[in-house]
Amino acid sequence: MLKRIGWMLSLLVVTANFSGCFLPSVIAESEQLGSDMLARKQVTHHVVENTLSTLHTVVRSSEHRTLIIFVHGTPGSWTAFSPQLNDGELFARASLLSIDRPGWGKSSAKAENYQFSIDSQSQQIGTLLKQLKADFSAERVVLVGHSLGASLIPRIAMDFPEDVDGVVAIAGSLGDIYPSDHWYNALASLYLVNKILPEMLRKANVEVKATKLGLTAMEPLWAELAAPMLVIQGGKDSLVDPRHADFAEQLSTKGGIKVIRLDDAGHILQLTHTEFINQAIVEFVDALPSK
Repeated sequence: MLKRIGWMLSLLVVTANFSGCFLPSVIAESEQLGSDMLARKQVTHHVVENTLSTLHTVVRSSEHRTLIIFVHGTPGSWTAFSPQLNDGELFARASLLSIDRPGWGKSSAKAENYQFSIDSQSQQIGTLLKQLKADFSAERVVLVGHSLGASLIPRIAMDFPEDVDGVVAIAGSLGDIYPSDHWYNALASLYLVNKILPEMLRKANVEVKATKLGLTAMEPLWAELAAPMLVIQGGKDSLVDPRHADFAEQLSTKGGIKVIRLDDAGHILQLTHTEFINQAIVEFVDALPSK
């Protein structure tokens, strides 16, 4: 019996690594920073909804006519981008808004038979962009995503081209040519293992497993991507194949794609290489055509 319990606990530890965001120290620091910013009223809660979703966001609002929306990976929440919300240079250029994706944090999906797929999430978030632009008097919107969020935001820009003016994808799977899931995702899908996993990890596993189909469906849409796109990828990323940067360079889109490689970096770039990422976003926003 003890051996069986030990085996199951070992599986829990192993399967925790599939999340795409597994680095507890920097995650804990980012969560604490988010809590501190809320306590100081530096950021505030904001909720927007329609018939598909109730989307919870945390926003640092300014008078600027640019809105930067940050989209986290899996599992995750808005606090995955606390260092970006806290950045003075970014705030000097835009209102900053970090979301809980539908099904995560305080956001919820209302659609029946809702699935954690890229195309479903695109509809859940994209249909709310016009309302967010109106709420913050924004003339242009830049989407910044990490991990699964980076896989998702190009699809949102494809589905809602009039509402997205720029895309920054950080450590995201962009094509189905390289596996988006790993052996521990298959392990976590096994009945007995799935039963002992926390709900957060079960949901994350479903999302990761669905990513390949979502990326396959995006293949014919890349040519029509009108928004300029910046791709940032770590060379030592053990969760997303660094060759996705090569894939991005080979894409031909209407808006163009720029790729930045950080050869010695891992997966959670917005937390481990915060200054570099923030500056890259600043330069990307500055280079966008004015409206």
